[in-house]
Amino acid sequence: MNGLRESPQDSAITRDINRTFPAHDYFKDTGGDGQDSLYKICKAYSVYDQEIGYCQGQSFLAAVLLLHVS
Repeated sequence: MNGLRESPQDSAITRDINRTFPAHDYFKDTGGDGQDSLYKICKAYSVYDQEIGYCQGQSFLAAVLLLHVS
């Protein structure tokens, strides 16, 4: 393992990433920078706050942050 912790919600996160703003240039490419960044944020939060983990729709909140915060 490379120091990254596993997330029990990994499959749900992966499934939702493709559904988050699919027409937006930053998020439309599977495996692109936008989807990769979005996955990392959602996974990190699910590991950080294990009581909440990942809930469907969190990816939209993370996506908005990625678009507006440098």
